[in-house]
Amino acid sequence: MGLSSICLFTIFIRLVFPFFFFNFTFANFTASSILPLCHDDERYALLQFKESRISGDFYAWKFDCRPTMASWKPEEGSVDCYSWDVVHCNKNTGHVIKLNLSHGCLFGSINSSSSLFKLVHLKWLNLALNDFNSSEIPPEIINLSRLELQKPSFENLFEKLSNLKTLNLGDVSIDSTIPHNIKNLSSLTFVSLRNCELQGRIPSSLGNLSKLLHLDLSLNELQGEAASFQLDLSQNGFFGELPTSIRNLFSLEKLDLSFNKLSGEFPWSTGNFSSLKLLNLRSCGFWSKVPHSIGNFTRLQFLFLGFNNFSGDLLGSIGNLRSLEVIYIAKCNFSGQITSSLRNLTQLVVLDMAQNSYGGTVELDVLLTSWKNLEALDISLNRSSVLTKATFDATTDTTSQKIQYRGLRSCNLTKFPNFLENQNHLVILNLSDNRI
Repeated sequence: MGLSSICLFTIFIRLVFPFFFFNFTFANFTASSILPLCHDDERYALLQFKESRISGDFYAWKFDCRPTMASWKPEEGSVDCYSWDVVHCNKNTGHVIKLNLSHGCLFGSINSSSSLFKLVHLKWLNLALNDFNSSEIPPEIINLSRLELQKPSFENLFEKLSNLKTLNLGDVSIDSTIPHNIKNLSSLTFVSLRNCELQGRIPSSLGNLSKLLHLDLSLNELQGEAASFQLDLSQNGFFGELPTSIRNLFSLEKLDLSFNKLSGEFPWSTGNFSSLKLLNLRSCGFWSKVPHSIGNFTRLQFLFLGFNNFSGDLLGSIGNLRSLEVIYIAKCNFSGQITSSLRNLTQLVVLDMAQNSYGGTVELDVLLTSWKNLEALDISLNRSSVLTKATFDATTDTTSQKIQYRGLRSCNLTKFPNFLENQNHLVILNLSDNRI
């Protein structure tokens, strides 16, 4: 290449390159300048929130946290929220949409006038691991209507809110399952998760919310078999008649209404309580005849009806409930006879039917041979007579039983029962008011 060519090329570079450099720089400057600045009202709201918080290096040292708002210094030229730590803005609108103040050395209460609630475009807010003096969440938080409830937050919501009484998240897009730890919200009386895009199964732990009066799970995508529930309303101040709608709880496994002041009839219904494993109506004030349909509660294991005005021949109806382990019907008005059909109750551990009106004769020796697991028996103060063999019979050997309590008061016994021999585990024995 000749000298003249080199000179021409050098002149071209000197003239043309600055033009390209200028255009490249101008293009980048223009591109950056079209990004919207942080809105003034939101910038001021953030700065007001910073001023209202007690934060600084002393707390960072003492509590091992990071003062996340330290970079918010408009007095040093940092006026745009885009450059501030833990603040994220929408690139198109400039609105503050994300604020992560977790572990940020924040102390003091958040009151209803907090400027935080002016950031109405927030979609994501994290205030975890700070100390707000256990202050209540002000109702003004509803101003942050664009907040998105994330799945982890939905599950963590139920960790420690044991005093929460009302949970209304209706029409919130949760898109999650119902966490099993919802049972931790033991004070809940009202729950609405209507139209929340919930998926999966209904957790059985939902049945542990014994104070629940209103539950709405409509308009979701829940599926699977209906969950089994437990309803424990024992030892409260409930009074009046029990609503018949309780019969609609087809999946109920446990129903405990004991020690209340209810009245009227219990709404027995054939088949509707077929899932029940425990029924406790002790000391409720009910009066009614227990229908034979109770014999259809084939999964029943624990039956407590004592201290009510129930009547009818209960024992004649439950002879085929082979899963029964506990029968407690003391101080009612049941009548009839103690028949040999009770031999079918081979899982029986406790039978207390004292102070009823059962009559006839009872071949207790025979029944005891079937009740191998029996630990407590009380048939005192009925109108029946207990028959016992005078001599030991190998076919009625009960020495292997671990019975600790036997109540045979006023059972018309004329001699000491041979089935009481060799009872090494016996702790309490009542044979008073007999003719031995």
